Amino acid sequence: FPEDSGAMAHPVQPKSYQEISNFYTATVYEKGAELVRMVETILGIDGFRSGMDLYFSRHDGQAVRIDEFLQAMSDANHVDLSAFRQWYDQAGTPVIAISEHMQNHQLHIHIKQSCPITADGSEKKPLMIPIRFSVYRKDGTILNQLPKILMLTQEQQSFVFDIPEPIVLVNYLQGFSAPVILKRELTIENWLDLMKVEQDGFALWDSKQQFMVQSIQQAYSNEKAPQLTKALVDIFQSWMNNTSFSFELKAELFKLPSIQECMVGLYEVDPIVLNQAHEDFEYAFSKALESILLEFFNAHEHQENRAIRALKNVCLQYLMKAAPQNFASRCWAYFESAKNMTNRVAAFYAMMQTKDDV
Repeated sequence: FPEDSGAMAHPVQPKSYQEISNFYTATVYEKGAELVRMVETILGIDGFRSGMDLYFSRHDGQAVRIDEFLQAMSDANHVDLSAFRQWYDQAGTPVIAISEHMQNHQLHIHIKQSCPITADGSEKKPLMIPIRFSVYRKDGTILNQLPKILMLTQEQQSFVFDIPEPIVLVNYLQGFSAPVILKRELTIENWLDLMKVEQDGFALWDSKQQFMVQSIQQAYSNEKAPQLTKALVDIFQSWMNNTSFSFELKAELFKLPSIQECMVGLYEVDPIVLNQAHEDFEYAFSKALESILLEFFNAHEHQENRAIRALKNVCLQYLMKAAPQNFASRCWAYFESAKNMTNRVAAFYAMMQTKDDV
């Protein structure tokens, strides 16, 4: 939610306005929608449906507020959601810092929430935040006897669970269970371990983003070309072959984070050096995965399914980056034979990214 960190930051339900057009914002619509979805996360699908049934039976045809909606959800499920109301009054995207450790066959999870100061000057109080999480064994199976959600209501909270396993992997925010920024102090190797076992689409994508950002930032700080391990290549190979993943998810998993995302957490950034580190990582990534990408593109080049198109056009970008001299004529043919604007723009963009005279 970029608006949350800018000069136009405001609560989802502003208390005042200069003109009604001020209400037509991404915060009111998109973040507001996430808050409703978060209520479903807290109550479950059946609980949310019960709340909606009560809401409509009480207020069908009436002009009511979010307060009536939350009250119906509370009454139908006998749950106190009064603390959730703060989400509508407070601007800013919460930052959730999580750490965990094993001790005496117990998993200790410590969570701290905070919210940066925003331009609107709204008071920052602890929010009611559902954190969906999974605990994996090293072989990738899930420990199902644990709860699915950690309910955060205070500035700091700790959770302790008995774990029969000596070593486990823990990941958070499955299904984007709350509109927050997740912070964890993990090494690149830790992220790789999570990428091997994670099964949720969003949490997997988020782990991949964190891994790539950290790798690019390390290359930037060390002024060295990034090195891609066989373990990483094997992970992406497994994703490409995973039939339970949609083509759209695969397309997102193979995309690199933007330069702007790689700037987060760096101070006094040299944009030229960072851009070079980003390009170096993209080239190394393209070369390491060239055979995987080419195999998919060859098999699906002439298929026009929207989902397949999303992934094959990502492959096209990397193939032009990996071997422009070998692939340029084919990229041009793809451009000329394109039957839709999506493919034509993708081919044009791929050709524009290469610095070689091809």
